[in-house]
Amino acid sequence: MQVPGGLPDVLALDVTCAVRILHRAGFACEVIRTSAPGRTQEGRLRVVRQRMSGCGKLQELTVAAEDWEKGGVTRGF
Repeated sequence: MQVPGGLPDVLALDVTCAVRILHRAGFACEVIRTSAPGRTQEGRLRVVRQRMSGCGKLQELTVAAEDWEKGGVTRGF
């Protein structure tokens, strides 16, 4: 998907696919990993933030794991 100005929208895509799309469109990429404090990342990395950086040809991609360490409800609560 293209956003105004010809920049490909790679939000929520797998990081490998996102980088490939941006490189083909002439952009360099910087990938930054993020996670919740104290959590283990598992699974595919997906783009959760995309922003322009530098002189307009560098895309900063923040990525997070698709699956997080299992947690949640205990004892039915």
